Amino acid sequence: MTVENKLVLLGTLDKKFYLNLNSETLLDVKTYNSPVIYDLGFQPKTITAGSGSFGTVFLVKENATGDKRICKIISKGKALIPHAQIEAEINAMKMLKHPNILRIHDIYEDLNNIYLILDYCSGGELYQRLNNVQKRGMVFSETRVRLLMRQILSALAYMHANNILHKDLKPENIMFVDSSIRDHLVIIDFGLSEIFEKSQTISHHAGGTVLYMAPEVFSRKLSFKSDVWSAGCIMFLLLTGYLPFSGRTITEVNEAVNNSNPKYQTRCTHCK
Repeated sequence: MTVENKLVLLGTLDKKFYLNLNSETLLDVKTYNSPVIYDLGFQPKTITAGSGSFGTVFLVKENATGDKRICKIISKGKALIPHAQIEAEINAMKMLKHPNILRIHDIYEDLNNIYLILDYCSGGELYQRLNNVQKRGMVFSETRVRLLMRQILSALAYMHANNILHKDLKPENIMFVDSSIRDHLVIIDFGLSEIFEKSQTISHHAGGTVLYMAPEVFSRKLSFKSDVWSAGCIMFLLLTGYLPFSGRTITEVNEAVNNSNPKYQTRCTHCK
């Protein structure tokens, strides 16, 4: 991984450090006087990413602009997947610059951690928005679903044009940029994504969340259409409040996906 020659202020809540990328060591801020790029804010939560890479998320401020960013710190020692796979996720994100895909601004690395500086999304997950609507006994309008799906499909088309398969598209991996009524969303979490070779059309590396998996995923013959299937499951969920296929086990979901049709006419209130 190529690391840019920059200094960044990181650390815990009660102690701050400079990350000296030249020597790959953490230097105490009291003994190393140099400009910093990011100021550490608060620690919203500890996460286990879809890739299985253990990390901590901090809210930081970019000093040059005052913009809020997210610093995702991935521990190399606690990661449940190989370092090479983490790098593959990062490389996929670095390639993508689209208004509906979470942007990666900077990457830093020392002996123990990888530090990703990402866009800050304050609007919450699509799943949370849907859940809030369902609590009021409602579903999204067709107009709103059309707006959301246009953004999701635009991001997918861009990813696929760049030979990247997401593999884990679901409402939990779609975030709103803010809480405004414009409903601007971005796709996140490329932990299971795969970069296809130019001549490659099929992948045998299955992955994802079972309830959103295409039939090809169960048979380990993934293609870009697998992401489109997942998007269709999301659209069905937004319109009806139900997933198109369900089951208590992976086997039951596989059986439903391959041998049944979604109950759209009975589930969708817009059809009644």
